[in-house]
Amino acid sequence: MAKSKIPSPGARPTIADVAKASGLAPSTISKALNHSPDKCPLTERTRLKALKAAQEMGYKPAWAAQALRRQSTRTIGLLHWSRVPEASEAWHDILEVLVDLLHQNDYDLQFIPNSERLPQILQQGRFDGIVVAHSIEPHVAKILADLKLPAVMLNAQDELLNKANIPDVTPDDHDAALQLGRYLIRQGHKHIAYVSTHPYMRHFSYFQRLAGTQAAVKEAKLKYEVRQFKGPVGSWIDRILTEQPLATALVCYSDVDALPLLSALWQRGVKVPEQISVATFNDTPFTLNAIPPS
Repeated sequence: MAKSKIPSPGARPTIADVAKASGLAPSTISKALNHSPDKCPLTERTRLKALKAAQEMGYKPAWAAQALRRQSTRTIGLLHWSRVPEASEAWHDILEVLVDLLHQNDYDLQFIPNSERLPQILQQGRFDGIVVAHSIEPHVAKILADLKLPAVMLNAQDELLNKANIPDVTPDDHDAALQLGRYLIRQGHKHIAYVSTHPYMRHFSYFQRLAGTQAAVKEAKLKYEVRQFKGPVGSWIDRILTEQPLATALVCYSDVDALPLLSALWQRGVKVPEQISVATFNDTPFTLNAIPPS
């Protein structure tokens, strides 16, 4: 049996070195390294022999060379509006499903933070496709449209990308808010306010949830329109509790907004839901474990 022979110190082992040491052809080593176990054309014994030899010799295929041969990087980029990934529970669930699906098809997911280097990163050919998460800047949308790189918008909407026929996968936030508004109205609420702790929220879901709540109020022909309150809870909570007519139900844009609101109401001795009702979106652990649940 051929034994693995380590190249001289400082020399990086090549695929030819691995082939010679294992007694296999270079093409066999390549197939073992570039195919997942279920798609490898080699016998399991041969595949494992090749992998073992490569591991013993410390051989690592060059990423760029692999991508050039396959004309594919097997990497999908996740384009996000911020410099760090979204930490919300709702996004965690979405990304978990996305990563699992990609791994099942031998793809990796790489986070692309929003930075000055973003245009350069997108144009370097590092990705086979792009998942656009949340909103993006107009100049970034133009780059994506011009590159004609396969892309999909995930919980995001952009007029330029829509014109470029880039598909989107989004929840129906308007209908969700409409159903929520109808439920509150059936419970007897006639004065509903829509609140958010984000003073400059621009995500499309904010406006769709507001519009859905307004649609429910209009449908029921209630006398008073839905009032909006945005920014830190402390900047508007006392107005909600004193301005006439008093709001009897508060629809929070998200679970992240509901928690500080519940805290502010508790600090003021306002009982939920006895004195005022609080409703929100996303059945995350935050809302399910809040006291009372929102």
